[in-house]
Parts: sequence; C-alpha cells; structure tokens
Amino acid sequence: MRQKEAAIFDNDSKQTQYQSISKGEKRVLDAAWLRNNYYGNIISCGKNNILVVALGSELYLWNSDDQSVHKLLQIHGGNDFPTSVTWSEDARTLVVGYMCSKLQLWDAESSKLLSNLQGHSGRIAPTAWNGHILTSGSRDKSLINHDVRARNNLASCLKKHADEVCGLKWSTEGNRLASGDN
Repeated sequence: MRQKEAAIFDNDSKQTQYQSISKGEKRVLDAAWLRNNYYGNIISCGKNNILVVALGSELYLWNSDDQSVHKLLQIHGGNDFPTSVTWSEDARTLVVGYMCSKLQLWDAESSKLLSNLQGHSGRIAPTAWNGHILTSGSRDKSLINHDVRARNNLASCLKKHADEVCGLKWSTEGNRLASGDN
C-alpha cells in the first residue's frame, strides 16, 4: 500500500510546475519617511496594480503600469499619521487607519474622501475586507465590523482581546475571521 501511495505522490510532484521568482529587484522605490512600526500595516497592493504606501504623514499611490506617483493625502500638524492602509477587494476603495483612531474610506481614483468611520478609541492597526464588510482592529483591544454600504455603518463590535489587535485576516470563503493581539 505504501508503494502505491509513494508512486501516486511521485507522479503528482513531477506534474507540478513552479513559478520562477526573479533573483533581483524589478524596481526600487525611495521610501525616506517609512516608519519602523511593528503594528503598522502601511503598504498595500491592489488588483489595479497600484501600490499604496504611508510615508510619515503622507500617503502615496504608485502605479506600476505607468510608473506614476500621486500623493493622495497629507496630515498637517499634531501627532496623527496613517498606520494602516488596505485596498478593497475590487481595488476601487482604500481604507486608511490613523494613529489617533480615525478610520477613513477614500476613492483613490478621484482622490476624494468617501466617509469617516467611527467606533475606535485607539490607534488603528489592521484592517481587512470581506465584500462590503470592513473589519478594523485597534489599540483599544476591539474589532469592529463596518458595513460600508450603510449610513450607520457600525455592524458589530467585539471586545475580547487582552491587548492591542495587531493582525486580521478573513478566510477565502468569507465565513471566518482570524485575529491576533500582542
């Protein structure tokens, strides 16, 4: 029996073709104000081939197709700055979380602020999309599900973490959410 299983495994592994990964960089981007922050999620790449990166108090979009750079926003004064950026699944909307608990939705194509989402009282660290539901985690130890289609977008709030929420990921099927704290 073991020889049969080994033969099947051997045949399967011979048919598997692996993608080649380049050993050198394709493009190097200058990121002078990139913050060294364990809790920050300040880079996101969308299906639209646009990379968003928070550099200090500024948020930039880099289009890998035409190599263009666009500054989406800049925070003036105070100690607030972007701490989390995530593209929506369709790459039309960008969520930006901030040090001072602000959470915003942006239309990156038009550079327009779509809405401010409420609910957290501490730094926003991770954000994750599940269709029209945006989940955010915070230093306030809570997870909030926002239904971005609704005017009153707060769908649910969970306060079960013992420390700052620093990781979020929805399952591919969208029926399970994994979260972790410090």
